[in-house]
Amino acid sequence: MSLFTMKRGWPRNQHLLLVAGLTSLLFVADVTTPLNINSLQLSYLVLVVALLSAVTYLCRALFAQHRAAYTGTVLVLAVLLSLVEFLFIYRGGWHTQSINYVNRESANTVIEFQMKDVGAFGYQKRTVEKLKLLPGISWMKETDPEKVDTLLWQPVNIDVNELGLIYP
Repeated sequence: MSLFTMKRGWPRNQHLLLVAGLTSLLFVADVTTPLNINSLQLSYLVLVVALLSAVTYLCRALFAQHRAAYTGTVLVLAVLLSLVEFLFIYRGGWHTQSINYVNRESANTVIEFQMKDVGAFGYQKRTVEKLKLLPGISWMKETDPEKVDTLLWQPVNIDVNELGLIYP
């Protein structure tokens, strides 16, 4: 009997497989394409959901009679992933410091100045063109702030300061 034709518990497993597949696809798209999940925490949550649903699916399929064993495995994995998120990811990622331009034709497209705290090495800086697709999900590409066409872009200079830096 294969993993995909099991009769016992199949509808629940089918939903787990679908969740694992969709969240894995979203995470891979975030890493490999200009599609960007704006929050590092949200991106990590997508990864955790993908991993937990895949592990739960495999444990249910392989150890259907030992519910306590796979429940314990999933709980231990969830705790470990939460510790990793708290220790290494909570403050990371790019933060918007200012919105410099808004597209004259589409208010969903902006040019932002972003910074990333790299600890003792200071800050990385970049300017990106950001198209907001959904709340928390955008299509981003780096752009040169010196080559902005002011016929297409309206200067706005909105200070966002997501890093909470204090300027003199």
